[in-house]
Amino acid sequence: MKVSFMWLDPTLPRDHSVTGSSLSLREFIRILSEAGYNGIEIMLGNPFYFNLEEITNLIRDAKLEVSQLCTGEFWGSYNLCLNDIDSSKREKALSWAEKVISLASRLNCSVNIGRFRGKIWEDGLENSIVRMVDSFRYLDRIAQKLGVRLLIEPLRKDLCDNINSVSEAFEFISNTESESINIMIDTDHTSLEEIQYIKSYFSRIEYIHLADTMHVPLGEGTIPFSEYFKLFKSQRYDRYMSVEVFSDNRDKEVIRKSIDFLKQFVKKENDGRWSYI
Repeated sequence: MKVSFMWLDPTLPRDHSVTGSSLSLREFIRILSEAGYNGIEIMLGNPFYFNLEEITNLIRDAKLEVSQLCTGEFWGSYNLCLNDIDSSKREKALSWAEKVISLASRLNCSVNIGRFRGKIWEDGLENSIVRMVDSFRYLDRIAQKLGVRLLIEPLRKDLCDNINSVSEAFEFISNTESESINIMIDTDHTSLEEIQYIKSYFSRIEYIHLADTMHVPLGEGTIPFSEYFKLFKSQRYDRYMSVEVFSDNRDKEVIRKSIDFLKQFVKKENDGRWSYI
């Protein structure tokens, strides 16, 4: 498997805390390379301002790769979502999503869709879900053409009022009848009480966020990582695991400590990939 760490696009507004590192990309890359990470997950700001060429060159020169583009702050910072009751805002959200899919095709990575999918609006659950499904069907056609995977992230109910479990994510994907959409899980949002569902749908899980309680640095919360890694190992998961934390101005320390924390569960092989202990 491979390991990455979240980095914040510098175009993002800095009016609230966001998970990821705000170090300059050059310094972030240097520290990740020294620590043994394989890739970078990017929490995007405005995708139309994303400097693809410069960022791609820096990352490839360091022999790293982009593991995923994350759209969480499209909602958190820009109040855009794919099922907005306002059709003009929904069209803008779709245009941003199309741009991200285009970027992901160039970077050969997946696209994460969490809060950006939307919420239950005042016209009710049914209408809200219909708009959400319609948007995903539209994006699925684009993603298929460009060979990009769109990954739905189940989220805790205190952050999102829909798709709060792996089983609900699978049901939603089935309703969209999509070809490019699968599931990613976050250890702070996915309960092990759902372990049988997780095992049942594990073939649809393509990406994992490693996050401790409320996304504090790994090891500082109460998430039972030993149990999660037993699950991942039993299912032979071998794709990307990405650290997502609030580093709280401790970026350098947290980046290094995160990889040290993971070494109790995985080890780096000679080919640069990681395997279970």
